[in-house]
Amino acid sequence: MTARSPRKRIYELVGEDQVNEDDGSYRQKLLQVCKTGMKVRTEREADNAFDTNAVSIRLEANGKRIGYVKRDDALKLAAFLDEGGKVEARIHQLTGGLRDYPSFGCVVAIVPQGGNFPEPRPLRAEQEYYEHAPTWQKSRSTKDMSEDRKPTGLLIKLLKAIFK
Repeated sequence: MTARSPRKRIYELVGEDQVNEDDGSYRQKLLQVCKTGMKVRTEREADNAFDTNAVSIRLEANGKRIGYVKRDDALKLAAFLDEGGKVEARIHQLTGGLRDYPSFGCVVAIVPQGGNFPEPRPLRAEQEYYEHAPTWQKSRSTKDMSEDRKPTGLLIKLLKAIFK
């Protein structure tokens, strides 16, 4: 008999600022190419030295780990997976990537196979134009962005008055 699927569908990840020991890839760099709605997969790591209920999240495209489901959530999810439960997962939201918090965090939606996913959350405006924005998000050229940083006429007059 298969375990009942967890009611929770949105999971915050941990360990997104680590280097993957198996291939040396840096998870922050991997998150910079991620988009909300992107398919990811869960992987049980029963032999994990830190948590025998560990559930890692890997990019569907290349299999690289971007983080782990938090320990409390992994307990229930691991039981479901260990009893043959099937799930699908997608990136629900990217957090961080801001001037005062440049590291990215990741939130995933995990649903039973064939289930409905909640609507993913887009990047916030502050995340879109900060220098750590995901590489795919940088649709504006550096020149366009530098135009935003040019001083306005009033600021130029003020600076000239100060530095005369």
